[in-house]
Amino acid sequence: MISSDKGIHVFVFCCAEYEDLIDQCLSSIKSYVVDPILSYNVVTNKTLNRKDVNIIKDFDFWLLLDPEFKYRDLYNLNWYRQQIFKLSVDQYVTGNILIVDAEVIFTGPTQWIHNGTVDIYDDPNFYGQSAKSFEETSKKFIKFLLNLDQLPISFVSESVIFSTEILKNIKKDIEFTHKKHWIKVLSEILIKNKSHNWDYTLSEYELYGNYLYKNHKNLIHEIKHKNPENFISRKVNVTSITGGKTKWLTFYQQVKGVDWPECENEEDFVNLPESIRKECIEIFNYEPKHHGGKPK
Repeated sequence: MISSDKGIHVFVFCCAEYEDLIDQCLSSIKSYVVDPILSYNVVTNKTLNRKDVNIIKDFDFWLLLDPEFKYRDLYNLNWYRQQIFKLSVDQYVTGNILIVDAEVIFTGPTQWIHNGTVDIYDDPNFYGQSAKSFEETSKKFIKFLLNLDQLPISFVSESVIFSTEILKNIKKDIEFTHKKHWIKVLSEILIKNKSHNWDYTLSEYELYGNYLYKNHKNLIHEIKHKNPENFISRKVNVTSITGGKTKWLTFYQQVKGVDWPECENEEDFVNLPESIRKECIEIFNYEPKHHGGKPK
């Protein structure tokens, strides 16, 4: 399942506020990741152009997973949507995939694959007092999904290697356990969860790390403690993930007709054709935030 001779595919996940961080993230990967890189892919709401980088728009990714857009409410939960994308990268490539968020930079030589086994990182201090609620709700969720008992460490990290074969197995096991499509399982519990005090928390890294440890422990080369000598997450002062550009882009991409122009910034709503503005307001209940947005 872990192949050392074919290299790894890189997937960088970027919300709209982080587009200015992508180049440094990619540059640090090129400089410090020792494993051969097969492809670079960026998943984002933003229209970007980068040489030798595949740009995958959020909306296109979701349509690949949910062509009928049945789980719109789940798509609206930006944090969970990106986690579901990470669990679905096997839709694009096959093999080993380095999952990275755009705010991460590698700071020293890092090798993931070792003769068919992989390094994974844990954070023994992640579940401190501030993260206690996250620990309990994450533990409860992976127990519900696959009857996994969470290890007394955290696999939440700035970066991780996913095997597409193992990803497929995780989703197959969820479907076998619950007798329905895995996204439907997540949708039913997480949408309900939203109105019931967040009793469950989906963590793609905890799910993958604990599943890997329980079912494929022989594929783990070493569990390493997170170390800033390898990679770090930059502290960035941005709008909340559920607000700002990301919230606007999510709304616009949901309602956008095939012949509508791109509109990545909410302040540019005023420049859209009057018929589109009218449809957004009267049919989709959009409330213009900027003066002049309402059609005559």
